[in-house]
Amino acid sequence: MLALFTDKERVKQVGNIAKYCLVMTGLDVLRRLPLGHGVVVNPGLDVGFELSPEGVVKIVMDMG
Repeated sequence: MLALFTDKERVKQVGNIAKYCLVMTGLDVLRRLPLGHGVVVNPGLDVGFELSPEGVVKIVMDMG
């Protein structure tokens, strides 16, 4: 699972283990994920969710 955040400010909470941040659209991230990987959006926050590897594939296929 890859941790994603919906805002750069939210990355600060994990700054001690994630020294760098890359800004991309969600679809660009999903398109570049290796097969078999999912994502956790806003881990550790009240507003977040998990997306399974199968869900990633479905979104990428649906979005073209």
